[in-house]
Order: sequence, then structure tokens, then C-alpha cells
Amino acid sequence: MLRSMKCRKLDLETIKLIGQKFNVDAVIFGHLEVSEIKPSVKVFTVSESLHAKANVEALLSAKMLETGYGATLWTNTTSGKTSVANINLMKDGSMSLGISDPREKYGKLVPKLVYANTTDFRSQYEVRKVK
Repeated sequence: MLRSMKCRKLDLETIKLIGQKFNVDAVIFGHLEVSEIKPSVKVFTVSESLHAKANVEALLSAKMLETGYGATLWTNTTSGKTSVANINLMKDGSMSLGISDPREKYGKLVPKLVYANTTDFRSQYEVRKVK
């Protein structure tokens, strides 16, 4: 978007230009941070087993700015993680192993983050008992 408007950063002038060019009153933008693969190992002495897994994490921050003056109208941040690999080794010699493609896992995690992040824009109702 910035390149198409020949702008270098998302500042007040750019926000105003976007509002004028696309005839919109507000702009929503966000930033997605993804982690490297994070390993975790647990040894259980009672069951004499070893459990290891690897997770990826993501953080989505979003903000809505008004295009006339650049005022912040809304902001939200959500995070999530998902497993990309796990292995379980038991005393009796049995084991289980699961491995996934991290890119595929990120691809499934991002829409969930977007959905959770934008809950404020969907209809909701609450039932309360009145005494």
C-alpha cells in the first residue's frame, strides 16, 4: 500500500492520503510477529517418561486510525501458539512422534489470531438474569 502511494512510512500525511484516495473514514493496519521454533522438554520421574515438543508463537497487533486527524479509534493485540513437533518416550520402549511444517502451522494460526483480534467488530449478546 505504501509503495503504491509512493510513501515511505505510515504517518499522518499518509493516513490522510489513504482516506482521500479511497474515500474511507478509517484505516486498520497491523503488525504480525512470529517466533522461531521454541523447544520444550519435560521428564517425568513417576511415569519414567520423556515428553518433548516444539512450538511456534505469533503476536498480532492491530490499530484503527481515523483518516481526518489520525486519531486512534481502536487497538487490540492477540497472541497464540501451536505445536510443530512432539515426541513421547515411555519406559516400556514405546514412543510417539509428530512433526508438522511450521509454515503450514503459521498459515493456520494467523486467521485464528485475526478472528480473535477483531471480535469487537462482530455482534455479541449477553444473557443476564434479573432478580
